[in-house]
Amino acid sequence: MKKTVCLIALSFAGLSFGSFDLMYLPDVTYNKINRYDPVNRVYLGSFASPSAQYIAAHVNSPYITASETNRTTIHDAVSGDYVNGTVLTTDYGSMNAGGDVLGAVNSTLRVFSTPSGGVFQAGSSGFSTNIRGTAFVGSNYAALATDASGNIAINVVSPSFALLSSTVIVNVVATAGGLGALSGLAATTSTGGITNLWFTYRSNANVATLQRVTLTGTAVSGSIGLSMTGFSTASLTSSYAVMAGHGSAVYVVGPDATTLTTTRSQKFGAFGTVNALISDGTTNAFSVPTTGGWSGANVIAPEPSSLLGLGLAALLLRRRRRQVD
Repeated sequence: MKKTVCLIALSFAGLSFGSFDLMYLPDVTYNKINRYDPVNRVYLGSFASPSAQYIAAHVNSPYITASETNRTTIHDAVSGDYVNGTVLTTDYGSMNAGGDVLGAVNSTLRVFSTPSGGVFQAGSSGFSTNIRGTAFVGSNYAALATDASGNIAINVVSPSFALLSSTVIVNVVATAGGLGALSGLAATTSTGGITNLWFTYRSNANVATLQRVTLTGTAVSGSIGLSMTGFSTASLTSSYAVMAGHGSAVYVVGPDATTLTTTRSQKFGAFGTVNALISDGTTNAFSVPTTGGWSGANVIAPEPSSLLGLGLAALLLRRRRRQVD
């Protein structure tokens, strides 16, 4: 019954509220993936996954991937059913419109296809340290890491893994927690064609900070930070999930500052030289990881006609709860 309700929820999503954002978030237990609509704050159930730590998805792909050390599983994006598995390490993966996943194995970038899981590209990121985030930037690849000196840096490489640019974004003296508190990487493109890369880190005062990095071509042309509130900073090894949303906005998701089992979701937008908070909400329906690195994925539903009625899904869930009560 639970799976049926979730399938109805996803099949009917969009009619009541128009196009929407749908998050796939690892559970605090790392053994299941939670579905969540952050705009309407509707929990859409979960499905089991043995490797639910780093999630990758794209609206144009019928699959999502879930990874942890030495294992990646591929799932049907709607039903959550297991499709395929691989022994690849693909920490902090990102997916493009073709369903290809850009992942990391230590300092090496790997690109593999879904649903086969076969690697067809692998090469250097330009870093000698472990990669923390990846993103497709046009036909090129971006990687986020702390470099050998401890600075937070972004490298952009070509499809043949030639280093196109390497830029220190945050100097080591301005950070706390190092790699442990560094998030994955999210990419957005504005209507004017401007590409922004987003990540979070902890400042030297242990303040949760959202950083926006603007690319002109393959070179970094600007970087702006914003201090965030509401998220837990209790552990220096805890990071947050950063995901692209509608209209060039991004979401940051993490444990709440007051109650770790509460999940907080904040939406931010790029407004010229300002990163602005658009919305802030919490849910107690599930809990996200509170220590260590992890990442989620957000699917941007393209049109209301492609999916139908989150309102009906919420109604069914409410009715079911009443019947149980």
